[in-house]
Amino acid sequence: MVRKLVTLPVVTSVVDDALAVHRGPPTVDEARRRLGGRATSTRPVGGFAEVLGRDGTPEPAVVIFATEQETWLWVGEGVVRRARTHGAPVSADRMPHELEAVSADARVFASLVESQTVRYQLPDGSMQNGVLVEKCRFGALVSTSSGKTMAISFRLLWPSSNADSS
Repeated sequence: MVRKLVTLPVVTSVVDDALAVHRGPPTVDEARRRLGGRATSTRPVGGFAEVLGRDGTPEPAVVIFATEQETWLWVGEGVVRRARTHGAPVSADRMPHELEAVSADARVFASLVESQTVRYQLPDGSMQNGVLVEKCRFGALVSTSSGKTMAISFRLLWPSSNADSS
């Protein structure tokens, strides 16, 4: 019997919760899942909150999605925590300066509606127009001028004005 040595590629990026390795761009269903699933906030967003960190100390957070049952809090780039709405620790304290932009982005995103023309930022920093196809908890699926559907974070979406062009 001849043994063949097999080497596998090392995955250096974070793999999704199903530990699936994706080849090519994600499907629309995968993109929707990564954005937290189709949903629309029914309560105000952008408020300041504090949550207990893993070490038990309070961490500043911003309400980025809220319904009657659940509230999602942004605690850092790519990190969100879920709380029950009735127990969500909304604070009357002044929001830390470093969270003001996140708060503003959450409020702008909450104002967007499906089928609205939006402006979004690409990874290279350039701006494009598209149509908001589906709102999710943490961003939206946006149809581009080339007909592709992209998953865009709530932090990178704004309403488009008539003066904007792609």
